[in-house]
Amino acid sequence: MVHNLQPKKKYFKTPLVSARVGHIKFPRICPVCCDPTTTHTVVALTPNRRRFLCEHWDPVYIVPRERATFLASDEIVRFVVPVCEYHLAVDEMENRSKTMCIIFDGICGASAMFAYFALGGAIWMKQSIPIWVIMMLGLFAVMMLLTWTVFRPNEFQRAFQIVGFDPGLQHVLLKITNKKYREALLQQNPMDAKLVNWVVMT
Repeated sequence: MVHNLQPKKKYFKTPLVSARVGHIKFPRICPVCCDPTTTHTVVALTPNRRRFLCEHWDPVYIVPRERATFLASDEIVRFVVPVCEYHLAVDEMENRSKTMCIIFDGICGASAMFAYFALGGAIWMKQSIPIWVIMMLGLFAVMMLLTWTVFRPNEFQRAFQIVGFDPGLQHVLLKITNKKYREALLQQNPMDAKLVNWVVMT
């Protein structure tokens, strides 16, 4: 029996930027709006390590102000990305909002369960639906919408995404949605960055 040994390729509609880890230099313009930058954010992660819904739940979470000077394992990959004040990603505030959403989701979910039972009972008994049932179900729907908004990637995370690394962690694949910023990144790193439309899946 002959097996197909050809590597499986994954194609991308938007070209990715393949850059050398440790050599890439980021333009002094914001990845989101391309305005001149006044500050920076640090994107830090450990390849092949599980991710948490909220970063500070991670036992080895590094707070943003300490990431730039953290000198532990070489497996932690860090990128210092210039960004404008408006699009600065504040991890601590986002993590706090996510935690609060999860707590209130649990409370509203339990209340909504009782409301559903009361709704079913009212319909079965052909009685009018209590106003508190409508209010609880409405509140639960609002909380679900709020949770989706909070857990949705912010503008910076949508504009600057780390797709993955090569097996040797020598190159990183970046998804840059802003075409002007992508071109500036390539111009600033002519020897260390290039566009790729596909990768080989391992």
